[in-house]
Amino acid sequence: MHSYQSIIIQDLVEQLAKSIKESKNTLFQAEYIVGANLASKTYIKEQIALKNGIAANLNFISWDRLLQLIFRILKPNTLALDHAKANTVNKLVFDALADPIFISAFAQISNYYKGDKSKQYSLAQKITQLFDNYLKYQPELFTKWEDPAFESTYHDEKWQLALWRIYQENLHKIGKYDNYIVFKTIIKEIQNKTERLTYLKQQLPVLHYIQNSQSTKYQIELIQALSCHVTIHFYSNTIDNKPYASSSLLSLWTKAAQPYFFDKTVTFFPVREIAEQNTNLYHLQNAILSDSPCVVTSDNTIQIHGHYTAFREVEGLLNILINQYKNSELYAKNCTVYCNDLAVYIPAIHHFFNLANYSIPYRIVGEYNYNTDTGIHALASLLRYDIDLMDPEQMLSIIQYPSIMQRFGFDNIPLIRQWISQANMRFQYQNQESDLQFISWKNGLDRLFYGSCTGLNHWYEQDVLMIDAAESQTMDLLIAFRYFVDNLYHNKQQTKQAKSIADWIVFTQNFIEFFFDVDKNEDIEHFLDVLPDFNSESQDLEDFATWLLMLSNELESTKNRTTPNTSGITFVELKNAQVLPSAFTALLGLNYNTYPSSNQSIDFDLLKDNQEYLAKKTRENDKFTMLNAILQTRETLVLSYHSHNPKTNDTLPPSIVIEQLVDVLQANNTNDFTPTYHPLQRYNTRYNKEPDLISYTQRKNTNTFQVIKLEDSPVELTEVKISMSRLCNFFTDSFKQFYNYNLGIYIDEQQDSLPNAEVFDLLPIDNWQIRHYFFENDLYYFDAPQHIKDKHIKQLKAQGLLPLNNLAQAAITKAFNSYSNLYTAYFQYIGEDKPLKTAYTYPINIDSKTYIIEGSARIKNKEYLLVAYSSNTNKTLLEWLFTSYILFKQNSCTHSVLLLNQNKITTKLELTPEKIALIMPEETWEYLIDKFHQGTTTFDPFYLLYSMKNYLNVDDLIRAIRNEDYLSAYCASEIFKPSFYANYQMQERLFTNYNYINNLLTRVSNVK
Repeated sequence: MHSYQSIIIQDLVEQLAKSIKESKNTLFQAEYIVGANLASKTYIKEQIALKNGIAANLNFISWDRLLQLIFRILKPNTLALDHAKANTVNKLVFDALADPIFISAFAQISNYYKGDKSKQYSLAQKITQLFDNYLKYQPELFTKWEDPAFESTYHDEKWQLALWRIYQENLHKIGKYDNYIVFKTIIKEIQNKTERLTYLKQQLPVLHYIQNSQSTKYQIELIQALSCHVTIHFYSNTIDNKPYASSSLLSLWTKAAQPYFFDKTVTFFPVREIAEQNTNLYHLQNAILSDSPCVVTSDNTIQIHGHYTAFREVEGLLNILINQYKNSELYAKNCTVYCNDLAVYIPAIHHFFNLANYSIPYRIVGEYNYNTDTGIHALASLLRYDIDLMDPEQMLSIIQYPSIMQRFGFDNIPLIRQWISQANMRFQYQNQESDLQFISWKNGLDRLFYGSCTGLNHWYEQDVLMIDAAESQTMDLLIAFRYFVDNLYHNKQQTKQAKSIADWIVFTQNFIEFFFDVDKNEDIEHFLDVLPDFNSESQDLEDFATWLLMLSNELESTKNRTTPNTSGITFVELKNAQVLPSAFTALLGLNYNTYPSSNQSIDFDLLKDNQEYLAKKTRENDKFTMLNAILQTRETLVLSYHSHNPKTNDTLPPSIVIEQLVDVLQANNTNDFTPTYHPLQRYNTRYNKEPDLISYTQRKNTNTFQVIKLEDSPVELTEVKISMSRLCNFFTDSFKQFYNYNLGIYIDEQQDSLPNAEVFDLLPIDNWQIRHYFFENDLYYFDAPQHIKDKHIKQLKAQGLLPLNNLAQAAITKAFNSYSNLYTAYFQYIGEDKPLKTAYTYPINIDSKTYIIEGSARIKNKEYLLVAYSSNTNKTLLEWLFTSYILFKQNSCTHSVLLLNQNKITTKLELTPEKIALIMPEETWEYLIDKFHQGTTTFDPFYLLYSMKNYLNVDDLIRAIRNEDYLSAYCASEIFKPSFYANYQMQERLFTNYNYINNLLTRVSNVK
């Protein structure tokens, strides 16, 4: 055996490359490497390819895979198919727990899961993991258990011994072998020095073993025994902590990675610092390796940052990289970033590292594991979908998986969402109960299909209110969606009956073949390959929930992959990471409650007193990862954590490893080494003013409103169509106007979730829709005959606007509660001759641009009539005033009436061309339009409070804006607040604009 030891991984990788180059293997013989994870595999391949010119013959295998390889060399008649896969072992342990003899003998254990298959399978999974750990850390336990004469008096060992023997018996019955049989056979062959050992040298001439924090004493002793028959190169990435003080970082953080020495020659590489001399990083590496005080200077080779969220951590990382390296250098730098729970960081990584101005090459090692759009995830969602509820949002999420979209041709998801909402599909596939049919999927799909086929929007046989929703070009999409929903329901109906495992396998295969293009989906193909592993030949019937639990491991894990090799930055999962040599290393998510990880212990674990097992628990591995991150970095080390709660702003402590590191950095130093704390919002004005807060993801500009302008202005249009609603919105909340039309941002206006239950309590918007329905249909509901009422109630129920059954009438009454007088006054005013809804357009030329205002008005006998049945009277007054002005200008009307609801009393306001000339003369109209025009390119602050008042000064207005219950989310946004509340000139402009509109509305509301 050739042994090498170094705490510096680069030394070991260079030695590995040298050993491979000097090997007598041909290029067609595999060089087996054991002990590398996904990230280190990629790194080792790249390094060996650079040094040796080729790395095609490298074969990275796991420890279990190595044992199986040796086993089949020693037992050539054994087939790989005979090996019990993890799913098979889980099922056999699950069956063993149901053995009558075990249940009778250990009632205390079996009572925990008796009658609950999910508990039984979860326990089986934990026990299987324990058996794997026993084999890794204490294999002699199984040797002892194999002896029929052995009996234990210790309760936990007694019941596990009985369970293991039943499991082994079942394993033998189906003709399979497990990892223990493999291990036992290899040990026996080596001890007996059988002839088959000579074949090892022929078929496994050279083996490279990398010792890391996961390596166990028994594994290494077996490697040593194999070295008598195979050429083995042993690489130990460890450091002996015995010479160091017990309080030193090296002693505290290396319990999981202590070296094992043999009676063979060991090449010890020198303990050394790899950072540039006279830097903080060099001083820290030296202090750790020499157990001496650390000298801290003012450089940035070690940085600790406190952030509010993972999203802000990634943005901060990008700013650090840009600030530290010139772009030309950054692309070639060896930068590695370790993220604690990588899946949380992936969306932010893709966002920030693909910015137009700072797009940087990067790769995410094992990203495929975190991709939630795979075929496996789609399959899991389909199998878990509850057809007794038929939740619409879950249905939409399923059809958005790429594999489902491609299979069924779902190329317009927003249109399908619109159909589901229009057809009121909320709950259950079908329900014959009178009113529940209105919210069922079958009824909704029938409404869409019949309406689109006939082109009608009427009732079909008094049962289906048809909706003509699909045009000829979208009819295929509607048919495909109906086909998908119907088949999902009918397929899932088959899961209501218990089946044998063999029958569940057949059901799942058929299910997959219907919903997926198997040939185009590697994950699904792999899943189909492993399905037979679940078959233990038991004829017991299992329900679908148990079968789904058995599939859970396969549904939640996918084949390891990495993104293509690129220069630039590598992102890796922090937990269980093998830290790679790097010029720039960053560790994100070093939070007090998540890193190092908490050790999960099981009360009945027989290894709970095993010192080696305890030293290699997750928490100790995390500490060793932190040490390696420091020692393997050449230029810059960046650590970040969540220093504040984003909801409460409470200060949060860092991970204990950061606290221990800061103690070392601050000891014996006059310089106080403290983290840099970042604000919650990226637009905070502290950025680019304070020396440690540098931001390149926004422009370095002190004017916030310039900073947030679009990078690339849209193409200027000479003719712009705007609705009357948009024009009024500008003067009621220009903050919102700026967000929506200049930035394309909509705060708190994300698409509402589709409802998944019948209507009960109506929201204000629902009440408005009910009022709108009757006003638009000119129907005076309260005096209508009962059959007319019933017709409209049925119509509103089908549209999802009213509660079902007997609650509908009460809902209508409630909707008109404070508007009943207005409702009555409106119909008394219009009489039997209903006003006609008329569309209008009005062009306005400003500079080189033409605005075309579009709207509609209810006109009768040259009289414009508007009813204010909304609570926002300010906007209604503006709409009435502006529309009246336009209609008078176009001679479409000579009189205008507004019916206004004020404290349940109807007020009638009237305008004529003469009155409007006094209230809003032409110069006022032109001034307002010019303000609107300016607001399309720059920010001009208009904001109307719900309770309009005359404020004496700016301070009173700003205080009211801050205190008012209904405060626009746009006005209160973090983008505007920091600069707006500190910019008195901007506040004065708002005060001026507010008074201008307030005075205008006061004049309008006082007309008679």
